[in-house]
Amino acid sequence: MIDRPFWLARIESAWKEAPIAWLSGVRRAGKTTLAQSLGAERMLYVNCDLPAVEEMVRDPALFYRNCPKPVVVFDEIHQLRDPSRVLKVGADMFPRLRILATGSSTLAASKKFRDTLAGRKREVHLVPVLWSEIGASGATLLRPLYHGGLPPALLADTKTPSLYREWMDSFFARGWDPLRPEDYGVLWEHVVLEHVQAHLPDLPIRYWRNKAGREVDFALVRARNQVDAIECKWNPAEFDPAALEVFRSHHPSGKNYLVTPHDGPPYARRFGRLQVTVCNLEGIGVDSAS
Repeated sequence: MIDRPFWLARIESAWKEAPIAWLSGVRRAGKTTLAQSLGAERMLYVNCDLPAVEEMVRDPALFYRNCPKPVVVFDEIHQLRDPSRVLKVGADMFPRLRILATGSSTLAASKKFRDTLAGRKREVHLVPVLWSEIGASGATLLRPLYHGGLPPALLADTKTPSLYREWMDSFFARGWDPLRPEDYGVLWEHVVLEHVQAHLPDLPIRYWRNKAGREVDFALVRARNQVDAIECKWNPAEFDPAALEVFRSHHPSGKNYLVTPHDGPPYARRFGRLQVTVCNLEGIGVDSAS
């Protein structure tokens, strides 16, 4: 098991704003494990895959009134016939109760939800194991590049193709075997993307490419005229500023980041007229999102 305090804090933060936290994410990302780590002493865990649960929540008001814990977790709540009704009754009639509902897709994408629960819920999208969580698993950075960031794969002693075929075709299990140094760069981009998605969930994340083929890995739209540029390089010495220079000719305002897996503190480099902050994932300007 991998401790994931960042996500527990995100759930608690969501509950400060609304009674329902909607936890989404791909299969095997760790939604159930994360929900159960809230602690049995404070939560009632309800596995909605079980047929008996439908009868248990037939009368939602009665169910909540007899709930012995301050937190209710509905795991895979989309399995219920009318999940939005169950959640709406809990939020409206029992505002002091805290509810966590999980599902693979966002609430809006779930066809069973006739009500979007506007004002009653906050969404938390769980991504695979973050760069900052890798150390807690006892793994090096190369391990998630090779095994992927899903917790079961990351913790496995060997790479098992059947695990990946449950949620993706078998190409993934074969395509990085063996892992070559030339593969590190593109896989590092995925690590960076997941970190940014987790820490800046409300910021639009874009990819930029012009007709000449110049491209910037990620563009973070912080305001109408302020766009941060993120370039990802396993080896910072391989960075070519040409594409970033073209990008800044169209979008002059914003910060430039060259994100690498180095362990040192952030530092500034000058490339012509461009100033670029070279940093690891912790150096991206998370605090300036507010």
